[in-house]
Amino acid sequence: MIHKVELLPVRTKEIAHWARLTVEGLACVELAGEAEAAREFMDEPKESRQRAYLAWSGGRPVARLRLKEEGERARTWAIGLAPEARTPALRTAVVKAAEEWARGSGARQLLSEVETDMAGAFAAAGHRTQRVRVSMRARLERRPVLCELPMHHVYLAGEDEAQALARLYYESYLGTIDDEGEGPEGALAEARKTAEGEYGTFLPACSFALEREGALAGAVLVTEAEDAVLLAEVMVHPLARGRGYARPLIQAAINASLDAGWQEMILMVTLGNVPAEGLYRRMGFRPDPGCEWHYFDKDLDRDGNESMTTARGEGIS
Repeated sequence: MIHKVELLPVRTKEIAHWARLTVEGLACVELAGEAEAAREFMDEPKESRQRAYLAWSGGRPVARLRLKEEGERARTWAIGLAPEARTPALRTAVVKAAEEWARGSGARQLLSEVETDMAGAFAAAGHRTQRVRVSMRARLERRPVLCELPMHHVYLAGEDEAQALARLYYESYLGTIDDEGEGPEGALAEARKTAEGEYGTFLPACSFALEREGALAGAVLVTEAEDAVLLAEVMVHPLARGRGYARPLIQAAINASLDAGWQEMILMVTLGNVPAEGLYRRMGFRPDPGCEWHYFDKDLDRDGNESMTTARGEGIS
């Protein structure tokens, strides 16, 4: 059976559909905050190029997803399927609709971040696996913070601090399993996104940095999640690795989170990052069942074949 899927930006009257598909279609995303996020996307200026979309088939919404234009690249993530839409044909139709949307926005490459439920459809459509990340969770326990270096909070309040953190971000991930090919400018953009709350409200009181010989040796950034704090970033400079700096940084974040009233912490780790996985387990983190994200990329054939999908909305010709 051939399905026709149409992507349309979420409208105010459709927020309930978005919320329902969030709960029914995504294991790792909860209702709280997602409906508000959809409203915020609708209110964002057009130049932000980030929108919440619903995929419609047969007059009903069958999936929710986020889409973003980034020049020659486009992104899609958080694709949640309605229970009745979890068929190979509809999964494939949603993937093809996302590809057509990306082509319509002028992108040459589509980057995707999806849960296991959609991973097979992206792989079958020729998308290359970049990495797989899993969520880990721990009940917080207070322990002493043992470190030889001075530690201070990260506020991301000024340009100098953002620039210093961006350098650490770029140099820490360069050449590692988590390197996404972002240059220094991309690292700075990530620092600003964190400060602006794109990954949850930033918590300076729970975020820390270490300095060594006048430069940042490591840092952890913490944000709010639904029912826990999120250890959003753990960064150690290459020249400071092997000195045990990650553990005291994380423990300082844990102690501060307890002081702020939080009881649990979650994080994401890339499968294959053996040192990080080992450290997190030693500190009490365990895999969060069902929370696994697959990262794909695909170079788009701009003269590709027609498919039974339609994408409409801002930025679509």
